[in-house]
Amino acid sequence: MSDNPYNSPLYGAPDQPTLDPFGSRPAVKTLGGFVLTILILDLVFCAMRFGLAALGAVGFAMIEPDDPMRPTVVFEVGTGLAIALFGVSANILILLRKRIGIYLAVIKILFTVANMLVGIWQASLQFGPIADGAVGAERTGILVGFTIGILFVLGFRLTLMGLYIAALVKANRILSE
Repeated sequence: MSDNPYNSPLYGAPDQPTLDPFGSRPAVKTLGGFVLTILILDLVFCAMRFGLAALGAVGFAMIEPDDPMRPTVVFEVGTGLAIALFGVSANILILLRKRIGIYLAVIKILFTVANMLVGIWQASLQFGPIADGAVGAERTGILVGFTIGILFVLGFRLTLMGLYIAALVKANRILSE
């Protein structure tokens, strides 16, 4: 039995087989609430990422050819589509208890890191034109604001990625048994 008093004895803990009260099917191990919650949450985020990538493609069509941000948009859209494609596939496969989903999730994580690096690249390109007319304290304020914004966004994304990695580790352990 699980150490968690809130786990139902009918459905078991992640490391306990479930008890089928009717004996109609063999007992299976569950992924657990944490893993299910994170996978479903990430599935929603990845599905939303498809729409954001489509909007990025529209934005790319509207950017002037000589704009310094133009090359970054290609990488932004590309990594966004890869995150969505690998993320949706990985999460569905893991929810279906297919181990290949773990490998696709690792690829999704790599594209997520690449996407964060593209975001830093874009922010560095945006800072110059915004701060060009500013001098002294105003320029410092803009720099501080950009830095705080970047750190907040990166911190949030890294926190979500850490939770996702923890869920993958737990899911991998359960699916390996």
